[in-house]
Order: sequence, then structure tokens, then C-alpha cells
Amino acid sequence: MATQLEALAAFYDSLADRYAADAEGQPEAQLSAPVEALVTAFTPQVALTPEAKLEGSRPDFAARRGVATFGHIELKAPEKLLNPARFKKGTHDADQWERFQTLPNLIYTNGQEWRLFRDGNEVAKVRLPGDVRADGGGEATEKAAEQLAALLTQFASFQEIAPTSAVRLAEVLALRCKLLRNDVREKIGNRRSKLVGIAAGWREHLFPNADDDRFADAYAQTVTFGLLLARAAGTDVSDLSDASKALEGDHGLIAQALEALTREKVRDELSLALSTLQSTIAAVDPTLLEGESAAAGREPGRQDPWLYFYEYFLAAYDPEMRKAAGVYYTPVEVVRCQVRLVDRLLRERMGKPAGFAEDNVVTLDPATGTGTYLLAIVERAAEQALSREGQGMVAGRVSTLADQLYAFEWLVGPYAVAELRLSQQIRDHGAALPEGGPHVMLTNALESPFNKEPDLNLFGGLDQLARQRREALDLKRRRGVLVCLGNPPYDRHDAVDETSDRGATGDWVRHGREDEADARPVFEDWVEAAKAAGHGGDVKNLYNLYAYFWRWAVWKVFQFDPAVGGDSRGSDAPGVVCFITASSFLEGTAFVGLRESLRRECDAVWVLDLGGDGLGTRKEENVFAIRTPVCVTLAARFDAPRRDTPADVRYRRVREPDTAAKLAAVDAVNDLDGPEWRPCPEDWHAPFKPAGVGPYFDWPLLTDVFPWQ
Repeated sequence: MATQLEALAAFYDSLADRYAADAEGQPEAQLSAPVEALVTAFTPQVALTPEAKLEGSRPDFAARRGVATFGHIELKAPEKLLNPARFKKGTHDADQWERFQTLPNLIYTNGQEWRLFRDGNEVAKVRLPGDVRADGGGEATEKAAEQLAALLTQFASFQEIAPTSAVRLAEVLALRCKLLRNDVREKIGNRRSKLVGIAAGWREHLFPNADDDRFADAYAQTVTFGLLLARAAGTDVSDLSDASKALEGDHGLIAQALEALTREKVRDELSLALSTLQSTIAAVDPTLLEGESAAAGREPGRQDPWLYFYEYFLAAYDPEMRKAAGVYYTPVEVVRCQVRLVDRLLRERMGKPAGFAEDNVVTLDPATGTGTYLLAIVERAAEQALSREGQGMVAGRVSTLADQLYAFEWLVGPYAVAELRLSQQIRDHGAALPEGGPHVMLTNALESPFNKEPDLNLFGGLDQLARQRREALDLKRRRGVLVCLGNPPYDRHDAVDETSDRGATGDWVRHGREDEADARPVFEDWVEAAKAAGHGGDVKNLYNLYAYFWRWAVWKVFQFDPAVGGDSRGSDAPGVVCFITASSFLEGTAFVGLRESLRRECDAVWVLDLGGDGLGTRKEENVFAIRTPVCVTLAARFDAPRRDTPADVRYRRVREPDTAAKLAAVDAVNDLDGPEWRPCPEDWHAPFKPAGVGPYFDWPLLTDVFPWQ
């Protein structure tokens, strides 16, 4: 104890001498050598390395045991407060804390006071007696030495504790990813940063409309989920090169992106955030990332850890982004219902006995999230093959399905998770993955299919990203899709102007082609229909992500003709669209064009109304954690179009007292012909002319037609 007391007394003496000799010097600089001497005296196993100060983006010291960094120390002037809750918004200290609070093991000290934080939470605090700037070592006490020794021992004994649940892992990774995102955002403001060139290539060849904030977010999530996938494969992610190589087989795009985004000079710029992220992921037990799979013989009923993972991650990482992107987990009961009904439609009414696994049944989920619909489709195809053809046909059918099953996702985190889950699911059935891996593509479905294809030879070593972008454009521009299903994002937005994010406000669907100023956007059809029907004042309600996805799906499945390479509005092919979306289009006056398109392009439409209005006078529980009512809509064309004959519309209302009962009812929906499906009245089969113009094949208010529901 005497040694520690002597070290503390020497600390007092050193600071008193320094401040007396150089009263005008930088206060933090005066602290540096005395703090280093004190910490190493109290905890000899710790080595402190001064960090290069890059505009305040790193703490003053990195603390190491051997070569491994386990914590950081930030120095403050003696007169400064160390309580982050009292930092004034917009000040240097507040902005700095925004970055540093995501560090797992951090000391703030002004010499007088020492505070230990773990992930932004204070876990220990010591205030030394007297005034360390003026008093000599005589003010040091054994009690103060004991208290400081306990705090520094707690700091020095830090070990990265592996999260034991997917929820906790998502929350911890959100903190580490946020630190990396903030570092990237700061560095990219320096024109000499290596990140500037990477961002330019990312924008040019992957997301043309990505600003610096979107690039910083995409960068951080790519690295975070790339390392997580590598850890799921059992790789030691402390070496970034090893992590990249581990992903080359099944996750080529992520592997190449991880390698390019973390090259040596970039690693130097982002060493604080990258090393912290690596330490966290290296501690994860790979078995935590193994999901349920009856085919693989794992414990039945074990929850898939990836099922809710990205929703939990985004809720902790950036709640506003979650809202803007419309990221909400789709209950498996709803997913199974949609997949089951589409499968029955394919097999029983469209001459596809193997359903999704029949040859040439191209299926697309345009906003796949973490791939829950993809997995449900694989399982449905495997179940049907087993029951109809026997176990020997399962692998072959799933292999066929894998070749014609596609998905788009423009958030890199869920993209990586979807690719992982789908790869595992296909292999679990003994099936073969398509060459290059599953057809999950990192792209915005609403982006123009006519954008320039990237040159594979000019993409700075990121040819995998360029190749996948080409494939996505090819699917949008040249290939027909028989089935389009999923849960498109929901988000209303303000008026669009030149500063708006095209990607978040409908992109090509809403705004048309950037290279053709006069090209008419496909969404304009619905805008004009509402105006012609006398509802121009309500058109603002159309501007919602879910409506853009509906317009894209109608164009792609029912109006797109690959023979002419694009927007012919005259396809003769059969098709199916099945979405769960907000139900405002069922009766909203602005959506007359949407309803008219479905009735004109299709032979039959089924509406499974799930209700869930949490805002009205008669509140009702929802199947999602939202207050906007929703419905499942299945629209199908069986043969050549009969555009002068409006589609038959059938309606079914699920009205149960709570969410659990409602989901159980949805899970029991197994047919399209039962008495619960109410047929539309006969007069719906005649063209409906709103406000005396048209003809529009609209439908009247469902609540008027089906009052008994």
C-alpha cells in the first residue's frame, strides 16, 4: 500500500510543479506524463500508448496488455466537469462524448477526478482530496490511494464479455458500429483521407445518390456485418485479412468490400473504431449465431437468432433510420400465410405443380430485409416436394428453387444477414447454391433499371460489387418475374425538392430517369388518376414508400415486357403480387389509380384485412408494433390480360381481440375459396367512373360493401 500511496503523492507533487512552472501551458498536456506514471505504478501490467490526436477523434491514451488494446483514457483540463450529462449540446466536449460513449472501457480524468465508463455508463468514480494543481504530496491519503487503486484495477481487468443472446449482441454491435460510422463521417471531411476515393467509387457504382452520411453508414454496417459473418464461420476476426478470406466462398461481395474498406492506410485512420469492433466480435461464441433448422437435426423449436436481429440492431443504432427505412420484423405467421397462399395459387390455378420450385417460376422479394420470406419459400418448396415426390426429390427441387429465387435489399446489414440465412437454409436441405452464392442483391429496387452498368475493369478492385450491380440491373431491365412478394417498407415523406434523397422518396418510380428530364415516371399514372377522379387535394397521401413498391411491382410483374427491354406497359405474361402493406389504399381517395391498376391488370384480387388501427376512436391491436392498419393483398393474372374486364375482388376481415389471436387466425388461413372470402357485388364488375370520368375500375368503400365484417 505504501508504494501506491507514494505514487499518488508523487502525482500530486508532479502536477503542482508543472502548473507552477508553466501556468499558461495546455492543461491536458500538463497531465499526460503524470497520469501515465500514476497508472503504470498502480497497474504495472498496463502499458499506455499516446494516441495521435486527429481533431479530437481519439482519446489521449490507448491502454494495452501486451499487443491487445483493452481500454482508453481521455484527459481533461482540471477545471472541467467530467459528467457527460452536464455537457452543453453543440460544444466540443458534448460532440466528443457522442463518439466516446460507445467505447467499452474508458476513463475520463482531469487529475482531480477519475470516472470509469463502460459503453457510456458510469461504473466507478473517485475524487482525490485537496487540489492536485496546487497541493503537494502531503494531501495524498491512504483512503484515496485505495479508492483509485480499485478504479484502476477495475479498468485494467476489463475483458470483453461475449453477449449471450442475439438481442444483447445486436445492442452491443450497434454501439460499436455507431463509433465506426461517426469516425468515418469525420474522416471523410478531410480531402486527403483515403476514404474519399472509396466513397466516390461506392456512389458511382453502387448507390448513385448516397451522400457522405449514407456512405458512412453503409461503410460501418458493411464492416460490422462482414466481421460478424466471418465470426459465424468460426474465424478469428482479429486479423481483417483472415476475416475477408473466410467469406470469399459464400459471401463474395461482403468479402471483397471488407477487404477494400479496411486496407492498411484506412485501418490507420480508423484504428480506434476498428480495433474496438474487432475485439467485441472476436469474443462472440459462433454457436450463438446458429439458428433453428430441423433439416440439419438441430434442436426443434430453437429460435433463429437472426429473426429479429436487424430490428433490434437498428433500434439501438439509429431509431430514426429504422423509421425512415420502414424496418419492422414481419411475424412468421404472416409470412407463412402469404407464402402458403401464393404456393396454392401457383399449383392449383397456374399449372405449376411444384409451386415455387417449378421450372421458370422466377420469384422476387424486392425489400427482403433479413430474408424471412426467402426462408419460408424454401421451407414450403421442401415440404411440398417431400409430401408429393418423396425425400429423394427435396434437394433437387430446392436447388431448382435457389436458381430462380431473387431478393433485393438496400441496407447492407440485413442484406448480409439474409445472404447468410438463405445459404444455410439451402445447404440444410442438401441442395446446391447457385454459382456465386444465393441471388440476394445489394440494391435499391426503386432505382432506375436504365442506369448505366458499371465497367468491371474500372471499379478499383471491387469487381464483385460491380458484377452484382450488373446482375441487379439485368434482372430489373431484361428478365420477367412471375411472383413478387414480401413486406415493402412504409414511410410517408414531406414534399420532394432538389435536396431530397431520391432513394428514400421513390427514386425512378417517383421521379423518372435522371438522364431523360422529360421521361414520364410510372408513378405519374396514379397521380393523374387521382386528379382526374377529382381527388387532387389528396394526392399527398400517395407519396409513401409502400405505394412506390406497389407501383414498381405492378410495372414489373404485369406491365413489363422483357422482349422490348423495359417500360412497354403491355406485358401479356401471367403473374402474382402478394404484399402486406398499410391498408390505406383500400379506401383512400388518392389511391384510385392503384386500385384501378389491380382491377385492370389482374384476373383476381384477394384482400386479407388485418386491421390494427391504433389511432382511431376504436383502437385495435396490430400484428406489427405500429398503429397503422395493415392488410395482405394477393393480386394475380392467370393467362393473357383482359384489361377491359375488371378483376374479381374478394375480401376477408381478421378481427380478433389481441395480436396473438390475430396471428393465430392468420396462420390458419389456408385457402382462397372458403366462405370467409366475401365476393364483391355484381355491380363491381362494371367500370366505375369516379366524378364522371374514366372509365376506372375502382371499388367502393369496403366498409359500405361489407358492413357485417
